[in-house]
Amino acid sequence: WSCVAAPIQEAALLAVAGEDDIEDYIRRCTSIHAAVARVAAERIANAPVDCPRAQGAFYLWPDFEPMRQRLKEKNILTSRQLADALLEQKRGLALPGSAFGAPPDLLALRLSVCDYNGAEALAACAEHEINPDQVADFAPRVVEAADAIAEFVEQAVTT
Repeated sequence: WSCVAAPIQEAALLAVAGEDDIEDYIRRCTSIHAAVARVAAERIANAPVDCPRAQGAFYLWPDFEPMRQRLKEKNILTSRQLADALLEQKRGLALPGSAFGAPPDLLALRLSVCDYNGAEALAACAEHEINPDQVADFAPRVVEAADAIAEFVEQAVTT
């Protein structure tokens, strides 16, 4: 016979019981992640790239299709080539859309936005709302990466 260990079962019962402190923690974590994802998406979308806001996921999916012609001029025809160019030119790490089932020629990337200091983020989170200006304090690498992608796009458009 096999089952989840009794202490884990007890912890699970506490987690789903709806205790106020657990619910508060979940709301705060949700607010933090939403703020980080929103700031990253907005910074990327300032460039001519379609970057929808995350709807509860840990990832963004920027779509570079509006730049297809400009990227083609730079011999970037696939999401793999796009990810490689971003890494080479801006040291930005992203996964090609093709790694997640998208057609190879779809110019999309998958970006993680969960690289932040959770303790600092929780300390910054007051009343379940985070000022977007605070995000760079506890998620500097996410903000830097989003800015690098926007810069990559701007350079592709202007050169």
